[in-house]
Amino acid sequence: MSKVATDEVLVRYGTISQVERCAILSTEAIPRGASVVIRTERGEELGELLQPVHAGSEIVESNPQGTVLLRIATDEEMERSRQLQAQCEAEFPLWQQRIKDWELELELIDLERTLDDSLLILYVLNDRGPDCTKLALRVAAEGLGNVKVQPIDANGPVAVTAAVGTGSCSSGGSCGCRS
Repeated sequence: MSKVATDEVLVRYGTISQVERCAILSTEAIPRGASVVIRTERGEELGELLQPVHAGSEIVESNPQGTVLLRIATDEEMERSRQLQAQCEAEFPLWQQRIKDWELELELIDLERTLDDSLLILYVLNDRGPDCTKLALRVAAEGLGNVKVQPIDANGPVAVTAAVGTGSCSSGGSCGCRS
């Protein structure tokens, strides 16, 4: 069993910022604004703590559900995050060209890699529609790794419905699902 705190705090994370309530796995004091490592459904990610964690937060034995604050980010994790951001910047034109070559009606907005580099997120300006599905399937068919297509609109990430990326498929998770 892993430890989960009874307290929760707000953490902002992601290239296209999201705010999430996180259970706390750390008993150390962490100031507001600190860089922290959280575990989301996407993997380990770097975030910014929006509320302080007080020393000695009560921890109970349980199975964590949802997003969990793991620890203060180390210097090595901060450097790794910078390297992954630079990699995404370098890969951006390549992904734009793929979308153009595959004749998809999508506008690529940004790329993001999780801190553990287990997932590449492609942020596209679009509803969760057929071209998002086509992109996810094409990525899987080309064997381009574990990639999630995340549509966004003026309000941020479009909520996932019972569409691509929510269940199991034969892509091995390339469509964003966790098969």
